[in-house]
Amino acid sequence: MEESITCEVCHGPGLTQAVVRDVCKGCHGQPLGETEPEPSAIMQSTPLEFERSVAKRDGQTCPDCHMPKQGGMSFHGSKSSRVAPESYKGVVRVENIERRSSQIVVTVKNNVTGHWLPTGAATNVIFLEVVGYDAKGQVAYQNEHRFEKSVFSFRKMPMAVTGDTRLKDNEKREVTFDVPMSVVRISATLTIKPRLLSGEAVEFVIDHRDTAIGLAG
Repeated sequence: MEESITCEVCHGPGLTQAVVRDVCKGCHGQPLGETEPEPSAIMQSTPLEFERSVAKRDGQTCPDCHMPKQGGMSFHGSKSSRVAPESYKGVVRVENIERRSSQIVVTVKNNVTGHWLPTGAATNVIFLEVVGYDAKGQVAYQNEHRFEKSVFSFRKMPMAVTGDTRLKDNEKREVTFDVPMSVVRISATLTIKPRLLSGEAVEFVIDHRDTAIGLAG
């Protein structure tokens, strides 16, 4: 353990904005150069996302959500998707589904104000899975949209970020799907499919909405 990082730094009154930047970033971010890039430009960007977030502007710190007080002491109580994927429950919501001519628009909202979602490792992906049903209840359409940070890997080693479709803090986004005219009902499901520390691959439903949309006019 570094001499400057004592128990009190993370668990006691020494938890300040400076500690959030210097200590939390040590595990949850990556070293930056003299200038701070966009979060989409680096592999693990959670601290940088926070520095530019709604929560930061409102005077909050990472520990306000991730290190709640218990018995007068702070502890790291927020679990990651690789340990407890249920921690994502409700933080991203399917807010609305509507038909616009031959298209279906699904509105998704990131309710977290401190960082983008998913955050952390680039392997974290949130899936928006859309299924359309016809008047007979038969599946007439299936598709998905991925909220993720895409990376280029060489010999299984991540080398560079090639794209970023994640939800920014407090962002509401419309995702559009071209569906057959025969679709009268849409089922939209948000899931996260992390590979747990045990190596087990799981699927956890974050949110779900089922909406009748009627035949296209």
